[in-house]
Amino acid sequence: STARIAASVAADAFSRGAQSPVTPSEPTMFYRAATEMLCENIATQVVDAASGAVYTSSDIPTAINAMVETVMGYPPSHPLHAQAAQILMDHQTAAAAGASGSSSSKATTGLRSAFALACESPRALGIGL
Repeated sequence: STARIAASVAADAFSRGAQSPVTPSEPTMFYRAATEMLCENIATQVVDAASGAVYTSSDIPTAINAMVETVMGYPPSHPLHAQAAQILMDHQTAAAAGASGSSSSKATTGLRSAFALACESPRALGIGL
């Protein structure tokens, strides 16, 4: 289903005779909905996945910092790195508190939600999925 959703997201392309890539300048509600669904789908594949997990809820601060640096593209030296990490940490805490289940499943739900938020951020979407 990830490939089907990804096909709904407008891709960067090159126009005949243009040196710069063509990207959607005004994303529509369909673009926004498709990117949201894509980010949520990818979150289950990279956060606490059965195999190939990139981020684990056993070390949430490290996972959040990695999301800020790799998904959002803020290096540790960037002035907005700490603020972005705090936003994701607060979001993870709120999402985990609102989830049901065991404490480990709540942490997973919260971290997946934080990943989706990072993935949907203007910084991440602005450079293209």
